[in-house]
Amino acid sequence: MKVLAPKKLAKILIDMNMSQTELAEKADTSVSYLNNIIKGKQNPSLGWALRIANVLGMTVDNVFFEERGDSYDN
Repeated sequence: MKVLAPKKLAKILIDMNMSQTELAEKADTSVSYLNNIIKGKQNPSLGWALRIANVLGMTVDNVFFEERGDSYDN
């Protein structure tokens, strides 16, 4: 699955006051995998995207895709 807003996940984690380590533990994955997604170096499979979104209590669209007017490059 091609992530169109990889840095959005980092913003969500900041907003939720959750570390990459905490998310990795809850999603049963590695911090390096999450870091690669955030940096745009790796795209999650649909299964991993669903797992990450479920841990965050959000939809895949809300976690990995931009909405009009959103900017996550800062």
